[in-house]
Amino acid sequence: MKNDLKHKLHPKWESFCQRFHLPAHPRILVVGLERTGRSVCRLLAQFEVEIIGTDLAGPDRLDPELSTLPPHQVRFELGKHHSETFTAVDCIFVSPGVPLNLELFQGPRQLGVPILNDIELSAHLFGGSIVAITGSNGKTTATQLIGEILQTQDHGCTIAGNIGKPVLDSAFLNYNHNHDLVLEVSSFQLEAIRFFKPCIAVLLNLTPDHLDRYSSLEAYYQSKFLLFKNQNSQDWAVLNQDDQWIKAHSSALKSRLVWFSRTQPVPYGVWLHDDWVVTNMTPSEQRLFSVRSFKLPGRHNHENLLAAVAVGLIKGIAGPIMESVSAQFSGLPHRFEQIATFKDRVFINDSKATNVGAVVAALAGHKTPVHLIMGGRNKGGNFDPLVKIVKEKVVHLYLIGEASQEIASTVSGSIPFTECPSLDSAVELAYKNSNPGESIILSPGCASFDMFKNFEDRGNHFKTIVSSLMVTEKNHAENFSL
Repeated sequence: MKNDLKHKLHPKWESFCQRFHLPAHPRILVVGLERTGRSVCRLLAQFEVEIIGTDLAGPDRLDPELSTLPPHQVRFELGKHHSETFTAVDCIFVSPGVPLNLELFQGPRQLGVPILNDIELSAHLFGGSIVAITGSNGKTTATQLIGEILQTQDHGCTIAGNIGKPVLDSAFLNYNHNHDLVLEVSSFQLEAIRFFKPCIAVLLNLTPDHLDRYSSLEAYYQSKFLLFKNQNSQDWAVLNQDDQWIKAHSSALKSRLVWFSRTQPVPYGVWLHDDWVVTNMTPSEQRLFSVRSFKLPGRHNHENLLAAVAVGLIKGIAGPIMESVSAQFSGLPHRFEQIATFKDRVFINDSKATNVGAVVAALAGHKTPVHLIMGGRNKGGNFDPLVKIVKEKVVHLYLIGEASQEIASTVSGSIPFTECPSLDSAVELAYKNSNPGESIILSPGCASFDMFKNFEDRGNHFKTIVSSLMVTEKNHAENFSL
């Protein structure tokens, strides 16, 4: 399989080298050796290239993962970056977490060294059509749902990208010219694209995020719009009509516009009316199916569904098929995931909510009183938009991590809150304070890196705490009855 894949891809690799003016056997630097960086190394190892991988993390943390890479083709520089290496290569591939404004990149830019990323390479090597999804919130859920809808087609579909499956590990397992690639992309990835051009590009929403990396909110929003920069009149842009910034800037796009809305009819696209998905993308306006069979709660998930239906209609998928897929779709871990019901209290893991907009969207669609656990590392966001929604929905707020005092100062006087030393203590106190019929929700609105490895680690720890609490309470009840 590997040799066959190499044989199929080699002409495209040669074309890639020609397009970026690289020598036949280039020397390539991969910056950042987490999942994405390692996938770049694995793919490039199939060609006659010299690969250098660099990461600020030391070998003590990276060695187990790096042992999966071919040692005779990849040389590692760990623990620090060497500036002389950056100017002694023909091409640089950057992982999403590495800022492109690092001083280390100034020398290569002056020398004309291309600074690229994995999705740029995938666009050149992949033979099928690309559907790319971005947005501040809901990207992974929408990407998965779109992928499952398109997987009903005979020619197949692969789901990859920022969803946790690096595109260069995933897309080429089923390499053919008819295959669809459904790709979640982040603003960080979009910063480094040159020719990347999806045939369908989806922008779900825009809310403040990553302001620790961007100079302004406008700069962050503009980075999302890079998804459309290489599209033409033969391509499609799927856009949220309820987002005012997106609507105001849509006239600059060259692609065909398809809109979705949770609140109103659209010029061309899909919308909700009386819990029905309605479209005018068919010869006459048509009700497709009711959203009552869709399991995922909240207005943000209805928007994800509408975006997925719009893509399905572009691809010619019938309404009954999309209704069946959406009815069976149960969502993904750490995205408003109901993990337990105990003593008439619902525990929800929304660890993926790493910005304020995600918290607001989650709470807006929730109907029972909430004990909310928030906090972590602020990404430069403003917590002011929380005040109105927490006054409406939240009984008590439990704050953890580096941002706890900042959130506390924002909500002070609006709602009772407690600053907690750990997630464990926050869950225990929330359970103690709660009443039957209420929900205990982890929706941090912050990054996890002050206390956890990533949002998955945070969400899994929350699940462990809840499981242990339930066991302890059951044992206590049994002992009391004796």
